[in-house]
Amino acid sequence: MRRAIPGPVRRGLLGPLSTVWPKGDRLPRPLRWKFFLRNMGLEAEEAYFHDMSVFTPLDKRNLLSDELRRTLQGYDPFPAFRRHFDRVRDAAPLDHLLYVDFKTWLANDILVKMDRMAMASSLDVRSPLLDQKVIEFAAGLPPDLKLHQGMSKYLLKRYAEQRVRATAIHRPKMGFSIPLAAWLRGGLRDMAADLLLSERARGRGYFQPPRVRAMWTEHQAGRRDHSHQLWALMMLELWHRQFLDGGT
Repeated sequence: MRRAIPGPVRRGLLGPLSTVWPKGDRLPRPLRWKFFLRNMGLEAEEAYFHDMSVFTPLDKRNLLSDELRRTLQGYDPFPAFRRHFDRVRDAAPLDHLLYVDFKTWLANDILVKMDRMAMASSLDVRSPLLDQKVIEFAAGLPPDLKLHQGMSKYLLKRYAEQRVRATAIHRPKMGFSIPLAAWLRGGLRDMAADLLLSERARGRGYFQPPRVRAMWTEHQAGRRDHSHQLWALMMLELWHRQFLDGGT
């Protein structure tokens, strides 16, 4: 659709429309267009970056204090991310995204989490599908054998169908996420409130306290799910207390 709609229409109409379109957590699924409109108003690389970010540039403008913005002097993290796109500029669109995933999300998120949890249990874990020969083979496949008529992991599924029940192979994808939103409204609520709203946290001067309070209130009322953003702010405050405040 991005290729079909002229750039000026996407940037001049769909992008601005996304800023006024409701977030849509409670809208019927067919009307949850906010992210679609926002992404269509951006180039593919920027849209991908927004989708993989905890805080979008608009979120940051609303959240960061004036003092912190002055200190950052207009710093933009996107160019560091875009260099991965630039290395495979001539690749097919699917290979383009897979390469960037490989260099960013896989290396800095998925494998980090796996390694930490494994080592916490005194385990040394390896991912067999990341064997060098497997990766080299997969990287050389044409895009149609990676995403075939809407089916992801096409060759792997066709191979596994000979050994595993089809119902297990083709069932809907299930993630491994934790019930963070519920935790912040339940057992972690008091700790989270201290890390986010206390005078000590506000005194850092990084964020606009009214915006943090609004995110907290919306989340507690169930109007919006800000769990990932709130968690990120909590971890920053915990890091401060542990390493800059001497663990107090």
